[in-house]
Amino acid sequence: MRCLRRSLFLALALVLLAPVPILAEIGSLEPTPAATLLLPYFEVDLAGPTVTTLFAVTNARAAPALAKVTLWTDLGVPTYDFHIYLTGYDVATFNVADLFLRGTVPGGGGTPPGSCAGAIPVPALDSTARADLQAQHTGRGSSQFGGLCAAVDHGDAIARGFLTVDMMNNCTSNLHAGPGFFIGGGGGDASNANQLLGDYFYVDQRDGKAEGSPMVHLEADDSLRASNYTFYRRFTAGEDQREGLPSQFALRYLNGGALDAASDVQVWRDSKRTMAPFACGTLPRPYPLDSQITAFDEQETSVCFCGHPFPYAAQRVTVGSIALPVPFDFGWLLLNFDTPVTGSQVPFEPLAQAWASVVMRAAGRFSVGMDAFQLNNLTNP
Repeated sequence: MRCLRRSLFLALALVLLAPVPILAEIGSLEPTPAATLLLPYFEVDLAGPTVTTLFAVTNARAAPALAKVTLWTDLGVPTYDFHIYLTGYDVATFNVADLFLRGTVPGGGGTPPGSCAGAIPVPALDSTARADLQAQHTGRGSSQFGGLCAAVDHGDAIARGFLTVDMMNNCTSNLHAGPGFFIGGGGGDASNANQLLGDYFYVDQRDGKAEGSPMVHLEADDSLRASNYTFYRRFTAGEDQREGLPSQFALRYLNGGALDAASDVQVWRDSKRTMAPFACGTLPRPYPLDSQITAFDEQETSVCFCGHPFPYAAQRVTVGSIALPVPFDFGWLLLNFDTPVTGSQVPFEPLAQAWASVVMRAAGRFSVGMDAFQLNNLTNP
């Protein structure tokens, strides 16, 4: 009987210790292993690495992972991409300043697929390519784009944008909008394997502060099709099969007061149409994007900001600034990013995907970053 009890105990222990798959509901975003990661906003000070963005990509499975990192400007124009190869349970860390200031990205481990010959390890950018990349993300004309621009010119030396990380079946120069990049069931260049984890940090050495959050984790599911508002819907008829994002959020803010507090809101928005380089000095359609922002104080007093507080695909806006002149010291924001877009390639008007997070600072010493509360989800519009 003692041997039987011991055998039963060991069997139960093995069951309890066995790896259990993480189950996540599609359309309810959680930081679980995913096929696509979104870093909704990055910035790098080109005058020196005092302000930068760090991120890490982790392979949560025993099987190796091939992924493609794509940089996009703050108007959603793709500029540069590179592949990374992760062995089982591997992690790769990146400083975006390395790419913009030195033209380098770290190499991966293991032996990648044969299609990656010449792509992994990532060749360094020469000075011309590096200058082009800097111009593309600061709103200046780029020789690669025939003198056209790809971003907003903010009049400073800060490179801005967002980036995505996609699971891949092979290395390719094909773009997200290209034929065969997404094929239903993950049979194209892109894979539907949900095995990536990601996180990021904003680092400001001037103030000795850093704030971080998980990247946005977008799972792939073979059941998502043309009737769904998928993440890359502007490029595909739902064949990317990535779950969609919300369009409405709530977040807390600090704005002045005895704590000398401040809050920056980072927002990513879906342009709902493919973006290309444009004539410098102009703002291409569909920008500026509309939104409806309501600010509440702690006594339920409210004020509405309708128009363009968050006009671009990626931005960082300070609460209480000219762009968002909230008059209260403390309270919360109700963010609604649904807006119609002329020439939209997404057939669910006026629904519009977005993501929001906030960095709050107090007393010149403390800072914290967190994602906004999600109030809806557009996967099933």
